[in-house]
Formats: sequence, structure tokens, C-alpha cells
Amino acid sequence: MSSDVVITVGWHAMRIGEDGMLYTPARGILWDARFAHALCPLDQSHEPPVINCSCGIYLWYTEKEAMEHGLKYGAEPEELALVRMRALEGSTVIIHENGLRTGAVETVLITTSYRSGLNLAFYSNTTLVRLGVFNEASYAFI
Repeated sequence: MSSDVVITVGWHAMRIGEDGMLYTPARGILWDARFAHALCPLDQSHEPPVINCSCGIYLWYTEKEAMEHGLKYGAEPEELALVRMRALEGSTVIIHENGLRTGAVETVLITTSYRSGLNLAFYSNTTLVRLGVFNEASYAFI
């Protein structure tokens, strides 16, 4: 039995639209579900992720790396939400230097920065539960 541990939880930055909904920063796809499955935009004959393609849902190990990824698509920091996700059991996971790619995720926690603190939300079954605004030093996540 191998003693290697594969981390299958990470962060992804989402753009907050004018409608208050979350969108992927790279392609502008609405992100409105607790569970999501990737589709390859280049080759729909395979199920993401695969080694020789860039498809899949990217998760970064740190909030900073996720935020940097979101900012490179032209968003301002206040336009981004950080979303904590985990790869679904049975989903293929490809490890890269700062995180992973997977084909299916579950959203665990959504955080948005405001001047007054951090706004937290999570999914309970299919319902988004908003916890309100907290001081940044007082929150915890999975």
C-alpha cells in the first residue's frame, strides 16, 4: 500500500457578475451549482482531464495562487470570489506544480472580500446558505 497522499481540495477564483452570480474568469461560464463536471472545449471525444490537453477544472493549493489566476484574465480583486472545491470521488485528478486539474468538483465554500470583512457561503444539499460577513481572522474552511 502506498503512503502517498493526494490532495484533492483546492481554490478557484470566480468573477462576480453585475447580477451577483459567479462566472469562470477565463470563459465567462455561469457557475451556479454545488456540483460541476468539466467538458473539453477543444475535443469532446474525451472526458476531462487528460494529460495532453488543458481541459478540466483547475484548483490551486493556496488562495493567493487562485487569486493570481483570476487576475490574469483582467478582473480587479474586488470582482473576484474565492471558491473552495474538492474533486469528486472517482474523478480523474492530474497534479501540477501549484494544484490540480479534475473532471468533477463539489463546491465547499465561497468567500468574497469586502472592506468590512469576508462574506462566506456554502451549499447545503442544493441550497446556497449565506453566512454573512465575518472578520477575516475569524473564519475557517475545510
